Amino acid sequence: MTWTPRVDCRHYLGDRPCRFKRTCPGCPHHAPRGAEVLVVKLAALGDVLRTCALLPALRRRHGDDAFITWVTKPAALPLVAGQPLVDRALPLGIETLTALTGRRFDAVYVLDKEDAATGLGLMVTTARRYGFIHDTRGALAPANAEAGYYWRLGLDDDEKFFNSQLSYQQLLSDALGLDWRDERYELEPGRENALRAREIIGDLGGDRPVLVGLNIGAGGVFAHKNWPLERYAELIETQPERRFLLLGGPREAAALERLARYGNAKNSGADNPLPVFAALCAACDAVITGDTLGLHVSLAVGTPVVALFGPTCPQEIELHGLGEKLISPADCAPCYSRACDYSPTCMELISLEAVESALERVLSGGGDA
Repeated sequence: MTWTPRVDCRHYLGDRPCRFKRTCPGCPHHAPRGAEVLVVKLAALGDVLRTCALLPALRRRHGDDAFITWVTKPAALPLVAGQPLVDRALPLGIETLTALTGRRFDAVYVLDKEDAATGLGLMVTTARRYGFIHDTRGALAPANAEAGYYWRLGLDDDEKFFNSQLSYQQLLSDALGLDWRDERYELEPGRENALRAREIIGDLGGDRPVLVGLNIGAGGVFAHKNWPLERYAELIETQPERRFLLLGGPREAAALERLARYGNAKNSGADNPLPVFAALCAACDAVITGDTLGLHVSLAVGTPVVALFGPTCPQEIELHGLGEKLISPADCAPCYSRACDYSPTCMELISLEAVESALERVLSGGGDA
């Protein structure tokens, strides 16, 4: 019997039956795709995650039946692929570039200022571009008028560091002309990853009920982005009645082992996949962290934080009532410097006593976000 596939359906795969294993005629699951939307947000990991807060606003603009395709770097794919409002998440690479060749989208949102992102956005045909493009010489430029302020903000340290008091989400929402309504970004680790996290934590601390995560890692782009390792050691040593879960990545492997020498601290490992890392953050009652991926993952899974800020802008981080910010008193902060020879550093000026006090407030349900 001859029948015509309904290629407009969001469940249509083309080379094999859809997940409902039915032919198209009379299928009750037929769901026509509405506006085709492309989002290009490649890095950094924390920025990719907090950009997900804008997904509800994108749906409000383009409709519930919009089909949202998001391209990101492979490392960030787990952060995007699990978002219920993203229909298709693609890793940046030659396969994705060829797959997008010849595509037409109703709207393209390029949210990075790097050539790889702007170039990818220009590869496809679209009725409307938002965010950033580059010109024929490769010079970065805003794609729409509303993005002009966000473009200039990156070129004006005084405006970025001191005058602007807007969060990252508000800045980006304004740049795209979106109706962001203070929605949080969220991440669901999943049951399997939660069970793996419990295996890693084990019986740490016996019957002590409170578990505090110490996220000692930070990216290597900006200098002194995290609290000194010695301060984390002092915190563990001065609170033997409390149990600590040590969090970090491959760069922190040796430091994690060093801190795990304390009996009330457990090394969670330096090579956990992102969903397992998220489950570990979710298992904590609070997480102490610098302005890095661990901060955003903790907020995404709903874990309160003590967030420590030195070289980066605290006003751009929205905690949504989940914890407290501690801001370095250094005169030179924020700076976004990639190298620094000041002593003491901005993060060293955040005292052990200040962190202990903030932790107590956060664990008791207080704190000022």
